[in-house]
Formats: sequence, structure tokens, C-alpha cells
Amino acid sequence: GSGYLEVDANCKAGIRSDDYVRIMPGANIYVDASSGNGIRGNDAVVVTGGVINVNITGTADKGISTDGYIQIDGGRTTVITSGGYEIDDEEADYTACAGLKADIIITVNGGELYLKSTGTGGKGMNADQAITFNGGTTYVHTTGSGAEKGSYSTSPKGIKADGAITFNGGRVVVRCERSEGIESKDAITVNGGTIESYSYDDAINSKYDLTVNGGYVYAHATNNDAIDANKNIYINGGYVIAEGAGAPECGIDAAEGYSIYINGGTIIATGGSVAATASTSKQASIAVSGAGSGTKIGLFLASMAMVTPVQP
Repeated sequence: GSGYLEVDANCKAGIRSDDYVRIMPGANIYVDASSGNGIRGNDAVVVTGGVINVNITGTADKGISTDGYIQIDGGRTTVITSGGYEIDDEEADYTACAGLKADIIITVNGGELYLKSTGTGGKGMNADQAITFNGGTTYVHTTGSGAEKGSYSTSPKGIKADGAITFNGGRVVVRCERSEGIESKDAITVNGGTIESYSYDDAINSKYDLTVNGGYVYAHATNNDAIDANKNIYINGGYVIAEGAGAPECGIDAAEGYSIYINGGTIIATGGSVAATASTSKQASIAVSGAGSGTKIGLFLASMAMVTPVQP
């Protein structure tokens, strides 16, 4: 129902359920947690509507977390995390803060989602399996740095999934001042929507194939590739603008032994190096290299109808 609920948690989670937490339209919830997660449902957290504000200051704590899935259907959700990281010596790993953390999947269907993380290794959105965007508006901002100890490390990410990341609709804006913007340990597929990623490291990175079938993609990296895949890249449609860093970084880059296939869409990519596209691509592309700072490059394209002489 409607109303205002304020939770000040200084020992454990602010709001916690052993099963599900579901927030309905009309609710106005504020959680300030200094030593625990903000909102946690063991099986799931579902935001149907309402206004949710979560502030996390504890070490390695999560704003909204679950062992199951997180689903955002509506409302306006804001999560800010500023805590540091901790080291698990038994697991030989780091644990850091995250705005949203799901052990299974995260799905954004609608609403407004604002995530900011300022701590070392902090992430905006983190899922152990898949993340899917179907609608709504998502803004993610991270400012923290990474940390290393021996053979393990932690680094901040805007959006990170151990499974696939799929964009079907909505708008996603990611700004990462010292890290990668969007990273999947599986494949990334863009079918629709608008994606903007501004980052220090790779703006968009997939461990496997990266495919763009539609939508609008803008990727800007100041110190690495704008769009990078450890396997093939397929651009079949949509609009793609990719701005990579200086050599040897690229605007669009596939792994060695793999290829970039341009089969459709409108693509502009710039960087210190130029990655070749596959000869079997269904759409032609033009690559220009060797241009220095301040050099002007002009491109004129004309259809055959424009150059065919007019018959008397």
C-alpha cells in the first residue's frame, strides 16, 4: 500500500525475507544500512512500483541482493554504495559492494533504475548468471579502483554477468571512470534499445560472441577498446558508434583468430588501430589508417541512380 517507511540498519540487512521481497506501487521506502545489505530476499526481489532509495556504507555489502532473481518492472529505484572490499583468504578471492546482486538472473522490464558505486571494486549490477534488459531506464556510475593480492583481484564494473547479457529494449547508460563498462563472461546480444557506455577500460566486452541485431549502441573507452569480444563480432543491423583509445586499441575488436562480420546496420568506429572485417561480410566497409591528429577525412557515398547519366 501507500505510505512511507524508513529503515536505519546498523547491524544486519535493512529489509530481509527468507522467501521473497516484493515492493508494490505507492510504497515509498528508504533504507540506510551501515553494516549489512539494504534489501534482501533469499528467493527473489521484485520491484513492481514505488519509490525505493537505498544507501549502503558497509564493507562489501549489497544494495539489493538475492540468492535467486531480481526483477524490476516499474517504479523508481536508487541505490548508492560506498563501502570498501574484503578478502576471503579461504576462497582466495575479493568481495566488493554492488548496487544489485543476484545469484541467478537480473531482469529489467521497466521503471527507472539508478545505481552508483564509489568503493574499491564496487559494481553497479552483478549477476552470477544472465542479465536481460527489456525496457525501462537504467543509469550506472562507478568511480572506484581495483585491488590485487597474489593471483586474485577485484575490479569495478558497471554491469557484469557471468552469463549472457541481452538488450531487447529500454535505455542503459553506463559510466565507469576506472574500469570496464559492460562485461559478460558469456555472450552479449543487442536486439533493440539504446546502450551508452563510457569507460576507462573496454566499454563493452564479451568473453564469447558479441552480436548487434538492432538498436542504438554508443561505446567510448579512454584507455582500451570500445567494443571488444574474445570471439567473433556480428553486426547485422542497428546503429553502432565505437570510439576506442590510441594504438594498439580499436573501436571494434575481435580476438585473434576470430573476425568482425559486418552484415548490416550503420557503423562508425575509430581508434588507434583498425581491425579488419571478414571478407565474407554481407555489407561493405571502408577502413582508413595512418591519419594523425587534426587530419580531416571526407567520405562521399552515391547510389547508382545518382551517377547514371540522364537520358535525352
